[in-house]
Amino acid sequence: MVELKAEDEKVLIRAIERGDAVLFLGAGASATSLSKAGNKIMQGWQLAAKLAEMGGLDYYDESLPSVVTAVVGSRISREQFEAVLREEFQHCEPSTELNALMKLTWARLYTWNLDDTVTNCRHTAQRMKTFNGMIDPVVPDDNIAFLQVVHLHGEAWKPEHGYIFSEAEYSEAISKGHPWYRQAITDYVEKLPVFVGSKLKEPILSLELDRARPRGNEGLGVAFLVTPDNFTPIQLAELEARGIVVITGYLSDFVAFLRQKTNTGGILPESALASRGAMGKALAQRGRVTASDLGVAKHLRVIADGQGSISIHKLSDTEIKTAARHFLEGKPPSWEVIFAGIPPRLNQTSSLIDQLEESLQSDERLFVAYGQSGSGKTTAVMQALKQLAGDGGRIPIYELGGNIPSLRSAIDLLARLYPDEKIVVYFGESFLFGDSFAEDLLSVDSGRMLFVGDARTKEWKNHIRRRLEGVNYRSFEFQRFSPEDYEELANVILSFVPAPRFHKMSPQDRVKEFDRSRSQLLIAMKEVTQSGKFREIIAAEYNDLPDDDSRYLFLICGIATLARSGINSGLSKEAYDRISRQKSFPSALQELDGIVFEDRNGRLVARHEVYVRHVLENVATTEHLKSAIVSMLRSFTRFDVPVIKSVGRQDGILFRFLLNNNFLKEIFRIKGARNAPSDIYSQFELEFQRDGHFWLQYGQYLSSMKRFDDALPVL
Repeated sequence: MVELKAEDEKVLIRAIERGDAVLFLGAGASATSLSKAGNKIMQGWQLAAKLAEMGGLDYYDESLPSVVTAVVGSRISREQFEAVLREEFQHCEPSTELNALMKLTWARLYTWNLDDTVTNCRHTAQRMKTFNGMIDPVVPDDNIAFLQVVHLHGEAWKPEHGYIFSEAEYSEAISKGHPWYRQAITDYVEKLPVFVGSKLKEPILSLELDRARPRGNEGLGVAFLVTPDNFTPIQLAELEARGIVVITGYLSDFVAFLRQKTNTGGILPESALASRGAMGKALAQRGRVTASDLGVAKHLRVIADGQGSISIHKLSDTEIKTAARHFLEGKPPSWEVIFAGIPPRLNQTSSLIDQLEESLQSDERLFVAYGQSGSGKTTAVMQALKQLAGDGGRIPIYELGGNIPSLRSAIDLLARLYPDEKIVVYFGESFLFGDSFAEDLLSVDSGRMLFVGDARTKEWKNHIRRRLEGVNYRSFEFQRFSPEDYEELANVILSFVPAPRFHKMSPQDRVKEFDRSRSQLLIAMKEVTQSGKFREIIAAEYNDLPDDDSRYLFLICGIATLARSGINSGLSKEAYDRISRQKSFPSALQELDGIVFEDRNGRLVARHEVYVRHVLENVATTEHLKSAIVSMLRSFTRFDVPVIKSVGRQDGILFRFLLNNNFLKEIFRIKGARNAPSDIYSQFELEFQRDGHFWLQYGQYLSSMKRFDDALPVL
């Protein structure tokens, strides 16, 4: 095998050890496995030769698709053809190297092969769930204990669902929105792709490499190609320019390489999870771990372990300056920013900390800080938890990810990890958890855990607290900043933000600047640092983006910000690619540096709801907004219906928001396009025809527009 560059090897081995690599298996992966007759599994040219012989034709190295077209139906029956496929590709015996490959933990596995060698592997690291790419909808993979095995081109034993043999059939599947090929695009962005093929000349392998890493300077990171092919220096340079690292060798060579570099014969899911961070290590130390535990642990993060250790990356001086600028421009607070001491400590924060510490000493199950959007409540809650972690550090503090599939399962796992200790669990926004919130909180004995989060004032008073019957909780109203906070705010700006005009102001003039902001933190920061009115600054930033492609991506991320869910990079890339004209997704994202960020769950969000709402309502064109919404909805058509049961919690929130008749009706009323929602809904009558939420929102919109005759059949 060719020696890899040190930096490439580190990327590959880290992804393998963490279970973050996605496998794509071509013909080379099955080449040394055996059919049920004990022969090596047929390659494409061998199957073509056999079919030609059955049809009484001489074979002259024609392609398999050409032979299938010439023979099947006209010279041999379809039943005979399918019998050959079952005979050659069902009940296969996987090779030693394929068995070894499956002893590692993978994020997902795609195969272009029709055989069942992968699912016949023994002693695999993960339990397998198989999907037929020709018929099965995409199911999100949220548990590292399980491996999704996707037969992109069908399965030999399921002829009724069809196959893909030719480049033309592959291209047709792509153009028609093959759901699993669309999911592959997400995996190309979010994971590390590893392609295993017999040769680069495999047409579909070559075409898929073009989709995975289309050109250089994409900013998508590297992908790896395992093949025995020899390449010229020019070919290698061209692949390298596209971010494709070639590993020259057979599958057996690759497996031996991984065994040597990881110093192990396999990597179990719990080991992979332990490589990802403190939560995985805590779980691994516990001993017996269930598949359910592994699925839950992915969404838990250790903030403080209760033994004096803080699991937060410490920012360097350079990182602090960048992080401070982004935070002061509206980026949501992160633990790294909080522990670096960047945010101003507002006057009310001390009172909040006192209340939180009192709550911790009691048997209360829930502590919620509520306030208006932009008041700084989330930052204050995180600052309070930082102080708890620093005061002796003797209480474990965990963060609950927004995409946790089940709150109760998280409570159950943490209760088993800490049978004799009280712990604190930070969960962020309360609205993420539905009607079962109270029931879940009551599932653990009082005094064992304190859940800490925040909520908006109206949501807290009108909805959330009403659902907490029987739950002993404490709430704290967090007001917007007051004149007592001006000095602290000014000090932070002077420390981190280049704002010459503000630096030259007298203390009295700085007070006037803060008074203008109406106690909105984001407005204050923007106006005092950029010397203009907030709305004018926002409009100028949006209009000054270099092209419509960048504006489209902002709208996609901005709409997800209004939904308060954010959007994962794969879903946003698919939506963006559908409407962009020239600029690649990473290039457009780079143009939005300082405007679009990753939130605490790794999802893309724009600066702030206040910022986004002004752009959508007053600056963006109606057509751009409409196109962004349609493209985002189109990205959900790869999932089974009802969609909200087929996706994670946050994607479900985003989907519901995109269809929400009140959102669509109000935003397009402001823009003077009252009929736009009808145009949007009508485009998805076929794709979402079995989705009850779609029809409910569509019908409510029609009713609100007094179109009762149209609404009746919809409802």
